[in-house]
Amino acid sequence: MQHKLSPTNTSHSLNPDEIEEITTATRDPRILDSMVEAYGDAAWVDLRKVAGAQTAELPLGTVLQSTGVTLRKQSALMDVIAQHLADDGRIDRHELLECKLHLRRAQGALLALERAMERDAEVCNG
Repeated sequence: MQHKLSPTNTSHSLNPDEIEEITTATRDPRILDSMVEAYGDAAWVDLRKVAGAQTAELPLGTVLQSTGVTLRKQSALMDVIAQHLADDGRIDRHELLECKLHLRRAQGALLALERAMERDAEVCNG
């Protein structure tokens, strides 16, 4: 697999099983960021963080925590956009990639918030 991961060796490419193996071994979110960007119009979220933080005793705290994370990620996105626009009033291709990464993370946080609210509703409705 070493040759398949080499950026200088273009004759080898990874298959889905190898990508899964690497992702499982590294747990590196940049791999998923890259795949989601290549796929387009998609977002990903690590729902284990939501599930791990949730307990039946503190569902409201989980919803509030997820809301806070969502707002922080949206704020980070707005900060990056404002910073790039302040430079020259435009967003170039490199800046666009950075903005899109923040946008995908904000979308993922919204998905996590939705999941937290669904679990809270399940706890409340038994």
